[in-house]
Amino acid sequence: MRLLATRAVGVASAVALLGACHDPAGDVTVSWLRADVAGAVEDRYEGTGNFWFGAGHDGIPVQFGISSKGVGAAAGSSMGLYRPGAGRPAVGSYVLAPLGDGYPPRGFTAYYGRRANGRIESFTARAGRVDITKSSDDRIEGAFWFAGPRYCSSLLVDWFDDEEERFCIGPNTIDLSQPQVEVTGSFSAVPWDPAGVVEHE
Repeated sequence: MRLLATRAVGVASAVALLGACHDPAGDVTVSWLRADVAGAVEDRYEGTGNFWFGAGHDGIPVQFGISSKGVGAAAGSSMGLYRPGAGRPAVGSYVLAPLGDGYPPRGFTAYYGRRANGRIESFTARAGRVDITKSSDDRIEGAFWFAGPRYCSSLLVDWFDDEEERFCIGPNTIDLSQPQVEVTGSFSAVPWDPAGVVEHE
């Protein structure tokens, strides 16, 4: 069994939590993220596509992310990309990998979360790549691939007495003996709009 202990995975968990708290709303004909999941999970994912960037928190000077909430058959699932320590990426290719062990964290990573059989589980990138083909303040487009293990598996936890808000609370380690997935997808994301979401106190 090989463990990668990293505070950065905890940061990735917090980003997934942030996306859940701000419940992205969107029309998947206007902005979207679609992906095929293989390996330990076989799934075809379709969801909203929203990006955000700017000043960070907890000592992270700037950060960027794309958050997606599954719709239709993918309801209850989520997917995203996260890049702490840097702003909106320019057109180009970037490596997806676990975030660095230092703090504040650096790097570019991805995650996939889903609900199944009364549990919620999350997977994170061990290796991968994202190709940004368009990058503007109004829209970011591209394609990505990543492979990685499950880093979190937990019973469903209801924080807000809301059936739609469930989070994965789990260990901040990457265990390479855990089930693994391979995810291939693309996205066309627009800026996250606080006016179009439901926020929870």
